[in-house]
Amino acid sequence: MFPSPGRGGWWLALPDAAAPAIEQQPDWPVIARHPSGRPWLLGELATPVLTAAAGPVIAAAIGDVLAEPQEFVELLRRAVEHRDYDPLMTLPGSYHFAVSEPGRMLAYGDAAGLRRLYTTRYGRATVVSDRARVLADLREAKVDPVWMAARMCTPAVPVPVRQTHSPFEAVTPVPAGYRVEIADDQVPRTARYWHPPPAESPLREGAVGLRTALEGAVADRAHRSGGPVTVELSGGLDSAALAALAVSAVGADGVRLVTTPSAASGDLPWACLVADHLGAWHDVLDHAPPLFAGLPGIVPHGSDEPPAAVGAARIAHTARTLARSRLHLNGQGGDEVIGAPLANLGPLLRERRRGVVRRLRGYAALYATSAVRLARHALTEQPYQRWLQEAAEAFDVEVGPIRDAVSWQAHPRPMPWASRHARHLVAGALVETAPEPWGDRPTHAALARVRTSAAAAATYGQAMAELGGPVPVFPFFDRAVIEACLVVRPWERADPWVFKPLLVEAMRDALPEALLARTTKGSYTPDIHRGWAQHRRTVLDLVRSPLLAEFGLVEPAILRRALTGWGAAGLPPAM
Repeated sequence: MFPSPGRGGWWLALPDAAAPAIEQQPDWPVIARHPSGRPWLLGELATPVLTAAAGPVIAAAIGDVLAEPQEFVELLRRAVEHRDYDPLMTLPGSYHFAVSEPGRMLAYGDAAGLRRLYTTRYGRATVVSDRARVLADLREAKVDPVWMAARMCTPAVPVPVRQTHSPFEAVTPVPAGYRVEIADDQVPRTARYWHPPPAESPLREGAVGLRTALEGAVADRAHRSGGPVTVELSGGLDSAALAALAVSAVGADGVRLVTTPSAASGDLPWACLVADHLGAWHDVLDHAPPLFAGLPGIVPHGSDEPPAAVGAARIAHTARTLARSRLHLNGQGGDEVIGAPLANLGPLLRERRRGVVRRLRGYAALYATSAVRLARHALTEQPYQRWLQEAAEAFDVEVGPIRDAVSWQAHPRPMPWASRHARHLVAGALVETAPEPWGDRPTHAALARVRTSAAAAATYGQAMAELGGPVPVFPFFDRAVIEACLVVRPWERADPWVFKPLLVEAMRDALPEALLARTTKGSYTPDIHRGWAQHRRTVLDLVRSPLLAEFGLVEPAILRRALTGWGAAGLPPAM
């Protein structure tokens, strides 16, 4: 029986030439077949699949395709005529796309990195899947030590490592925004199909485009769901926007807002304000488990990579609460998609754009530094490959928040308890792969933030589904929404004096004015300290003999000393 990673679903694509061997496995569910009649797409799907044929070509879109079937068929016919399938990825929604034609097979992941692709060798064939774990089970592959070491980096797995390594050996990721082609020779070839649009639109024009894209992303899904719509309402602007658009689409009676309050973040009053303004049913999950509860047994094991174990019990609680939801909207990705990184400050200074001095002073105040120092870092020219080299050479060095903010991406640093071997693995991976940047420094920095956030959202979604909840939908990662933000001039998408000006302008008539003017952001640090006070002994017992130490990646004594010495004050160590 083919291994299944849980309720989140999975699919696997086989080249036509490899299909005869698969036909000997009758337990593998067949979703679609090659024109030859042999199995092509296998799996257990938790999302819709839209298939169409044009001449000798069969295509399938797996996920949320927010277009009518006839539109899909017409696009496919034109794609077959021109032998170019990239335009099929322009349909609204979020989905994978696969093509079977005589002599070759193609598969597309999305632009955000939410819907990933992976390849591996299976016998004499190369196969493709949306789940790394499926291919790892197929190959009986071991966990990749480079990836494990990279997971111990802060603030996240370095982008170059995520581009080139999956959690499992012999399972290769396809970068976001790329397609993979497998012809009869079985050699996988990847090519970039998506490029960000030019950032030329002014704020007000861009706000109209963003509102249109978000309305379509929410309303089309809500109308197709045929059931109750739930929204994970944190109290922040991103989830509030989704809540307002859901109510606009199906009415307040068809929407249920769900909030897990933080102990002291200050977000709950804002969530209640939004719920009252919209008139929708509001569930406040006051009895949600504290952080660190239920370890280790509560942590789901079917996702491609482990979710944040600290909050696993809360995810399980939310999943049970939402079990009957037909559509669950989540605002993850809003921070990264809507805003613009400070890397755009350098071009602004070089071009001496109007108002740049005011912005420079504002950002300098936010980062508690001088305008001169910030300008010097922003104007430093450094090619991406050189940045990678320096990041590898200074892997143990903290470069500081200012250099981080204006750089190609966040400078990765190992946890203090990472072993010398782990540090060597990650530093080597930064320079050995040497991928090309996704654009100039501001563009690459923006996409690095989006794709890091999308990877976290995908893991959260897989965990939520495995724990009995619905597969969450993340509208901010739709290609149409991402492009609607990227077309706006970056110095208008971000402002030191205004919080998320683009989204504020887009939602001005739909949300309370007080929320649109809010300048604070919630923090879960109080929740971390409260949960730690209750479950400290359990966690310390778990790290007494950490599994990663068996791989030579962790110094157990340093890890235990760091956790033992963490008291009731100060920021918690990265977990």
